[in-house]
Amino acid sequence: MRVYMLGAGASVSAGYPLAAAITAACSILEALFKVYIEDNGIEMPADQSLKPLWKAASKHLGLDPAAIEDDDVKKVLSGLNSVVDGIGSLRTHTGSAHGHGRRKYHLQARHAKLSGISYADALQFTSGTW
Repeated sequence: MRVYMLGAGASVSAGYPLAAAITAACSILEALFKVYIEDNGIEMPADQSLKPLWKAASKHLGLDPAAIEDDDVKKVLSGLNSVVDGIGSLRTHTGSAHGHGRRKYHLQARHAKLSGISYADALQFTSGTW
C-alpha cells in the first residue's frame, strides 16, 4: 500500500480519494495561517481563502520575497509562494470541496504526492519560522 504523507498526522493511501487529499492539504494550511493571523493580532483578510491568508501571514513572518534583498533566498521564497498558490488552485479545480462542471481535471496520484510533499514542506517551514 502506498501512503502519501500530508503532515500533521494526516495521510492518504492509494484507496483514498486524491481530490480529498488536496482539499485536506489546503484546509490545514488555511487553518495554520488563520491561527497565526489571530494570535498575532493581524487583520484577517475579507477573503479567507488560502492565497490572501498566506499573503497576510507570510508578510508578517518576513517571508515576502519582495522584502528580501538576497536574490537566492528571494527565489526560494518565491517558490514557496508558488507552492501555496498551486495547492489553493488545485483545491479549487480538483478538490472535493467544490462542485465540478463538465470540464474534468485528471489528477494523477503523482500530482497528489507532489502536492502532499510540497504542502508538508510549506507547513513545516512556516510553523518553524513562527
